[in-house]
Amino acid sequence: MSEQNAQALVPSIVNFRRILDMYINSIPFIRPSREVSLAHTHLQRAFMWLGKAQGATGSESPYKESFNHKTATIEPTADHTPTSLMDALWDMPEYGTHTARVKSLRAQIAEHVKGFTEFAKAPNQYNDDYADFLKQSRFACLEASMWLGWELANIKKQQEWIASDTPGGSMPHPASNLPL
Repeated sequence: MSEQNAQALVPSIVNFRRILDMYINSIPFIRPSREVSLAHTHLQRAFMWLGKAQGATGSESPYKESFNHKTATIEPTADHTPTSLMDALWDMPEYGTHTARVKSLRAQIAEHVKGFTEFAKAPNQYNDDYADFLKQSRFACLEASMWLGWELANIKKQQEWIASDTPGGSMPHPASNLPL
């Protein structure tokens, strides 16, 4: 096997960023909520921290014009992929519910963190910032998963409300009767 082919098999920051981007692209296929928005934000954070780690390796920034106010150029997001879990997995009937997709995304993130943790154990030939940036990315992934856990708690409350046959449709907010 050539060195180039061997290198392609080794996980890289770019590969991890592309996986995270696929998760970010999947968020619109889940019902919106505060918790889902926070999970989305933390996936973005994980993606950005990996970009910082990539920079700490000495890679040239793909955003050369991002601080130049004299140009209208805005570079495209590096390591962006157009795919989502809808393309790769969720088009099957078993993923046709909000609950299934939230649980699926949590499982995908858990697998990502497991693989990423192994990747991050490799000896650090870069500076201290590199290790810190990897750690920040991993923590952001964990937080995304935890916010999706809160979303599952919300789903359970909604299911219990619906099962209680309480009239009035959706679950009222606890402060909805509070005087203005």
